[in-house]
Amino acid sequence: KWSANLSSALFLVKLVAIAFLIVLGVISLSKGRYGQLRQGFRNTSIDITSLSIAFSETMWAYDGWNNANYITGELTSPRLLPIALSIAVPLVIVCYLLVNVAYMSILPTSVFLSSEAIATDASVRMIGETGYIIMPLLVAASCFGAANGTIFSGARVSFESAKRGDLPQVLGLIHKKHVTPITALLFQFVMAVFYISAVDINSLILFFSFMAWLFYCSAMVALIVLRVREPGLPRVLKVPLPLPIIVILFGAFLIVTPFYRYPVQSSIALAFMILSVPIYFVFV
Repeated sequence: KWSANLSSALFLVKLVAIAFLIVLGVISLSKGRYGQLRQGFRNTSIDITSLSIAFSETMWAYDGWNNANYITGELTSPRLLPIALSIAVPLVIVCYLLVNVAYMSILPTSVFLSSEAIATDASVRMIGETGYIIMPLLVAASCFGAANGTIFSGARVSFESAKRGDLPQVLGLIHKKHVTPITALLFQFVMAVFYISAVDINSLILFFSFMAWLFYCSAMVALIVLRVREPGLPRVLKVPLPLPIIVILFGAFLIVTPFYRYPVQSSIALAFMILSVPIYFVFV
């Protein structure tokens, strides 16, 4: 409960940061400053592999949409899940689009492409040195909120898998006092430290995007197979079949094309997944 309340509070802080940047963008546009917006998609590459990588990194930014599925056991009613997603996903899309319009209107192309702290650079350009204080604090709170939400939801995957017998039972233990999946949280912490220490952030994003979309597509295939094999099975939520088909086609594009641009990294990610099969049968 404490973690959920903290996530809600940090979510409000994140909305404040986004609203602040959007207002700065509106002010910039009202003064006739269009920055990179005047150039549109000039000099943009239309190479198919470049588009795939761009989509992968963009979808990674949106990836929190699936975290809600991990905590359905915490909901009072499963029907709250589609309601939450139908509100949250469009809200995130609108916020992201407006924030990027603000960045593009405030910053020149050279700064927009090279900036390592684009929110801070945009705020400093509009409000001066105060931006060096305000924006880093808001961004830090936003990052902390995202990390808190991921920790809260991610540990539930290992916890529930252990309860079902798909992972070692030790990961299904809970804290006696706080009733939290303590071993699953510790396992998640160890794995996070390992991945951060082993590879750089760009490679980590590539590995994650490749594996994530591989499993997203697998889940969609499983959904279609169950719908065909078990048409009469009681379902709390029934997804229209065109939706998983679209996800499979889009996901296949994101899975296959990176092999042309990053064959080594993609092969390593695939090898890790294949290696997990014998490990599962031997140890689980």
